[in-house]
Amino acid sequence: MKLVFRYSLAFVALVAISASVPAQGPARQGQTAPGNHPLMRKMFEAAGTATYSGRRVIEFKRGVERMRHEELVLKSGPRMRIEFPRGSAFEGQVIVETGAERRHYYPGRNEIHVLPARKDEALERLRGLIARLGPQGLSVALEGQAKVAKQDTSILSLRDGRGNRLMRLWIQPSTGVVLKRELYDEVGAVVGLFEFTEYNPSPLIRRTDFVLQREGATIVTPMDIAQRLIREHKFEPVFLPAEGGFRLDTAQLVENLPVPVLLLLYQSPHGPISFYQVAGKVNPERLARLSGAGFKSFAWTKGTRSFVLVGSLEARQLQQLAARVRNP
Repeated sequence: MKLVFRYSLAFVALVAISASVPAQGPARQGQTAPGNHPLMRKMFEAAGTATYSGRRVIEFKRGVERMRHEELVLKSGPRMRIEFPRGSAFEGQVIVETGAERRHYYPGRNEIHVLPARKDEALERLRGLIARLGPQGLSVALEGQAKVAKQDTSILSLRDGRGNRLMRLWIQPSTGVVLKRELYDEVGAVVGLFEFTEYNPSPLIRRTDFVLQREGATIVTPMDIAQRLIREHKFEPVFLPAEGGFRLDTAQLVENLPVPVLLLLYQSPHGPISFYQVAGKVNPERLARLSGAGFKSFAWTKGTRSFVLVGSLEARQLQQLAARVRNP
């Protein structure tokens, strides 16, 4: 069973949140602008500097169902190692991030997937949201204290300008480490969370903990996966240009659609860009919803194929980017 972190509902939910937050609204009594809250500042600093190990539960909502799994985490500054407990559907998989790249080992296929480095996507999206909307659109309030994994935490609630809760964070005041996080949809349901059940702030770390290599394993890049899917499903071999900072991050087939759909997800200076290719006609609005509310899309056809670009760029900029799509 493949584990795909990029499309966790935590990320998708926060994208949707960013589109639904009203741009204006009065600050509520007892609430603070997120960028000015000392615990928020400490949290962002800790994301790249903290050291700890532990076990955490991941949960996300897919339709009306909720999916859960556990992770064993070791972190030292920008470096992180993730394993999975015995009996997990992902048992045997290992993920190592060094700050320069991310490696994911799949034992069943004896493959190591080498990907661009990733930060905590929900926190990065939150950072951008704070910068864009400011104190009139977002506010933070301290809701109390609670124990998480036997650690003292302070609970921060992030709300939009109308007072709707978007996120709650259980932060260890002494370190800034987030030990629990909940994300909410537009009507208040929890759509994504993680929570540490075990936590060690002083783990024993070996240099080899952040090395992922295995003799005989096949090294696989996102481009390798894209080219394999293109061959197997007879897609057109077209990609976004490398010029301009577009880096292919993920290639996969989109599930639960009546026709084959290839998704190439790129990271760029403009944020994530999704490039869809469909064997047939397509409703671009439906594909846009797959990447999160509020993103713009531009669609075109070539022969029997349809292509859609989805991202935070304006539609005119996406159209200009479409003109640069090419076969390498």
